[in-house]
Amino acid sequence: MPPEPWTEHVAIRHLRGPIRTRLGVSPHHPSFQVGALRTHLLTAALAHAAARSIGTTAQVSLRWDDTDAARASSVNEHRLRTELADVAGITLGTIDTQPDELHQSERGRPYREALDRLADLGLTRVQDGCPVLNLPAIDAHLAARGLDPDKLTLERIVNSRSAPQPQHRIVNLARSDGTTLWHLATVVDDTEAGVNFVVRGADKIDATSIQERLRAVLAPKRQVAYLFLPRLRPAPGAAKTRVADVRATGIGAATLRWFLAETFVIGEEPATTFDEIVERLRPVLPKPRDSQLDLQRLAAMERQLATARRRTQSNRLPRCLPHPG
Repeated sequence: MPPEPWTEHVAIRHLRGPIRTRLGVSPHHPSFQVGALRTHLLTAALAHAAARSIGTTAQVSLRWDDTDAARASSVNEHRLRTELADVAGITLGTIDTQPDELHQSERGRPYREALDRLADLGLTRVQDGCPVLNLPAIDAHLAARGLDPDKLTLERIVNSRSAPQPQHRIVNLARSDGTTLWHLATVVDDTEAGVNFVVRGADKIDATSIQERLRAVLAPKRQVAYLFLPRLRPAPGAAKTRVADVRATGIGAATLRWFLAETFVIGEEPATTFDEIVERLRPVLPKPRDSQLDLQRLAAMERQLATARRRTQSNRLPRCLPHPG
């Protein structure tokens, strides 16, 4: 019996209204790591495919994870938006509207309110001056309501057969200066924005078990479907390979876009636009195996596209007609 298409998973079929997803971007560098851009490209593409499968629309928003003031820079935001639009081909907002964005650095109040609520329920404690999630307490709290957090999390993950477990028993929710950390900020932001479709790298699947515990307390009626992607590791000898570094070698945006989506699309023909990627997404996702950034493969794909462009241009040239005499 062939595997079921990922869009038929119960977590997708239970979603109502528009498919809403977001791209969480840290403005710590003016160029994305190549693997991060692939996650953002596939997040948007999969959201559109999920929306089509249930007869609705997709909305992709941008979230700036900028609470680390020592590293975040607003100067980097324009360049990162440009890579999302020009390299990944993702549309944020429309021609007539500004992109849907939020900055976590501007959202201290809703984070504090959520933290106070957790404290009032006895689900946090203080350690080294920082609020920490009390995992045994939150599990007991959910069990008293007839909820199994592991089962709850597994039911919402499209491409996993085993329940993820928290990686750490100590989960900091905020820094000592009061700024909120990723777990809590993500749940609060997603709840307020109505996010119901989350795509992440496979390295964050265990962290999702923490966030589903928080969501079960702070937004118990919210339905969210999760999908996890294998990692794209840097090329040999490169700790981090940035999109700008790859582009500087002469690789075009269309080539990089095709390379990033290649294992997720059907057929060997180039898929060089965002719409082509959405149209040709595999109904059954590839196995979750990490891959490595292959610069030689990228160069070969660039040559293939260049040849195709020259052929197209040659076919468009006006042909000389025979002399009437």
